Amino acid sequence: AYLRSALQYRLIAHFRKLDVEDRAFTYLYDRMVEVEASIKDKLAVQDLGRMLDKEFEQMPDTMREIFKLRSRDYSVNEIAENLNLAEKTVRNNITRGLQQLRTALSKDFPEEYSTLFFALYILLT
Repeated sequence: AYLRSALQYRLIAHFRKLDVEDRAFTYLYDRMVEVEASIKDKLAVQDLGRMLDKEFEQMPDTMREIFKLRSRDYSVNEIAENLNLAEKTVRNNITRGLQQLRTALSKDFPEEYSTLFFALYILLT
């Protein structure tokens, strides 16, 4: 009877220990996946920032100024007044600039293209 009880308690302790180890391993694995996703997100944001900076540098000066003012929530009318341009010129520059960004996004970020472009479109129009 003693051996039976000792074996029973030993088995219970063994399986309890396995369960704790399994839960710890699962927790650590989940945390590693979260950290990896976070790192990938940060790298993607950095890549996107570099790509946008490069594209803005390639834009003509007037278009670049229009985008800078537009990102500061200036209206098309306010931008036209500030830069002494026609409103139609400002709209045309925004359209051409967005097309340039759309092309770069589709080339550099094909998986996230639609989401990123939609966000840029909302921010800049």
